[in-house]
Amino acid sequence: DTVVQMFVDYQKRSRSRVDNDRVEYLKAQVAEVSSDIEALESKLYNSRQAGLSVLESRLKQLTETSGGLNDTYIKTKIERAASGERLARVQQALQDSTVNADEIPIQSETLESLRHDLQQREAELARAHEIYKDKHPKLLVLESELEAIRRSIRAELSKSVATLQEEHTSLVGREGTLRSNINQTDGQVRDVNDRLGQHASLESELGSKRALQTLLVGKVQEAEISGQVQAPLVKVVEPATVGQQPVRPRRGLNLMLGLAVGLLSGIGLALLMEYLRRCIRTPKDVVEQLHLPVLGMIPRRA
Repeated sequence: DTVVQMFVDYQKRSRSRVDNDRVEYLKAQVAEVSSDIEALESKLYNSRQAGLSVLESRLKQLTETSGGLNDTYIKTKIERAASGERLARVQQALQDSTVNADEIPIQSETLESLRHDLQQREAELARAHEIYKDKHPKLLVLESELEAIRRSIRAELSKSVATLQEEHTSLVGREGTLRSNINQTDGQVRDVNDRLGQHASLESELGSKRALQTLLVGKVQEAEISGQVQAPLVKVVEPATVGQQPVRPRRGLNLMLGLAVGLLSGIGLALLMEYLRRCIRTPKDVVEQLHLPVLGMIPRRA
């Protein structure tokens, strides 16, 4: 009974130690996961960085700003190209000594007036050529007036060139500024997107950690409850009892075994002694043992 009870107690202690080690390990895992959750929550909610709603609002604002800048950039680019084209046409017109009324590249009140005068003088000169011969004073006056109008047009175009160059330079500078602002805004959008991605990653990791914490807490509770209600591995079914008859010595059996062992030992010993005894029984033994010839044999008396 003592040995059995010691064995039962040993099994209880071993199983309890295993269960305790498992529970302690699970509790350590719960503490580690809780620490990770606190760190993630501190990053997400207690840091100085902007929260999710602020980042989303900032991203929306930057997206709208980027769209407006892109629209303005496209318009400015178109205006810059048109301004450059007008400037090129004006410069080309300045290089032409004879300015045609229909080829004046820009419009203004003064140029419209000069264009009208130019057309009128050209018409008058054409009619005068039909009436007067070359070098006629009327023709010379009209040609002189026509040349004066053309000079006035070229002078006005020269003034326009400076204005157009200034406008073109301003548009080029504005286009570069807009391009820089667009690049800066795009960089800010990428930065906010990266921060939103990090925020989403942290949110996902936090959700996983919380789910793991819930699972581990459930495992701890399950292990604690199972350790309390589990049936023991071994138990005493029936205590030991003392019999009515002694188990040993069994005298009858011992006597029979002694007689059988003695008989067998005696027979074996006799056979062994007979085998080991050296004696001469036949004439052949005399020849083999003594190396002497046999001269005769004395017969046994009847």
